[in-house]
Amino acid sequence: MDATPIQDPARSDEETGDGWGAEQFGIRAHRPNTKAVESGMSLDERGKDAGHFAAPDPATDSNGPGVSGADLREAAKLGAVLRHEAFARRTGQTLPEPGGMRGSEGDAARTSGGGRTGGEGAPEARIAPEDEIAHALMNGEFELFLQPQIALRDFSISGAEALLRWRHPKRGLLTPAEFLPTAEASGQMYDLGCWLRRMVCDNLSTWREWMGKGSRVAVNVAPSELLDPRFLRETSSLLVSCHIPESGLEMELIETAMLANPEAAREAISHLRRNGVRMALDDFGVGYSSLSSLRDYPFAKLKIDRSFVQHLAISYRSRTIVRSMIELAKSLQIEVNAEGVETPEQLQYLFENGCDEVQGYLFARPMPVSRFRDWAAGFLGKHHPNAAAQPALHGSAALPDNVVEFGKRRRPEPFAAPQHPA
Repeated sequence: MDATPIQDPARSDEETGDGWGAEQFGIRAHRPNTKAVESGMSLDERGKDAGHFAAPDPATDSNGPGVSGADLREAAKLGAVLRHEAFARRTGQTLPEPGGMRGSEGDAARTSGGGRTGGEGAPEARIAPEDEIAHALMNGEFELFLQPQIALRDFSISGAEALLRWRHPKRGLLTPAEFLPTAEASGQMYDLGCWLRRMVCDNLSTWREWMGKGSRVAVNVAPSELLDPRFLRETSSLLVSCHIPESGLEMELIETAMLANPEAAREAISHLRRNGVRMALDDFGVGYSSLSSLRDYPFAKLKIDRSFVQHLAISYRSRTIVRSMIELAKSLQIEVNAEGVETPEQLQYLFENGCDEVQGYLFARPMPVSRFRDWAAGFLGKHHPNAAAQPALHGSAALPDNVVEFGKRRRPEPFAAPQHPA
């Protein structure tokens, strides 16, 4: 082990709580000397023995480090702790009482990947979640689900949102909430997003044939991806190589994507618009929602967050807010999509108040691509008022009669008078 002390006179062992005074060490270690461990050497003796970290022994380590054939990933973490009195002396503030070892437990959970003790009392080999994601990409464990978007002008399929799923070999089908935080923390969001965009662009022309003329597919773009210098180059290359038609691809952003670097975000969004990509502002109405996003960025669509849609039938305030959102977007010539539509009552209110597009469980849950073709054919053949009647294919979902009737009625004028408070 090579250790070089670096003196920092600004800190003392009283503040940091360590036993080395104010020295910091840069350490280069190869591997533990297992002989030292097996021989029963004390910790002090091992610490004094310069050979307790040694290079691998070719005679015993022919296959390199590993546990039961699993690949292991080395990682080092460095932290510092200020004692309460030292923190108070430096900042004039006090720290709350510690609530257990949350930091250590969180680190353990993130690096263990949720591994559990195996049979016979022997621990399983644990692979860090970031390694699992990389392996899953290589092994083809990720797949796309599609959720249809329905145009309320004529109840046609206006498009679909492409959603990422992970078919984990041990844990089953995982939703983005179960792995995207790890991908973000480990810097792998771009890799996942790149795979998703490539899959969508490669299959876009086929999916548009299933859905109908003028349809499009939407993908989500993480804030970290938008500002990644590789993002625009990769997207521009895909648009050209896959011959993506004008407005055939839509990208959804949340407002936090613009907060870190508004000017760079504006330039990226404008570049995408110039290249024929439709831009949608997702989850509008929650988080950091600001009207300046509608003013400063060239969005073609506003997506009303599902939390407002869920309460349309019981909350006068939700109805008023949703109607105001629709009116605002219309005045700016921005299309409106409502997410999370689950009941005919929600759909009726959105329809009567001028919403352009909806998606939600009332029509279809996100589904594998292999099922989406049958669903689209069944929907267009049985439920679309302007389509010729044809038998529904296996896997299509029947809609309530009153939903089908909406498409046959004359479209009311938008922004109808509000209902009385509930």
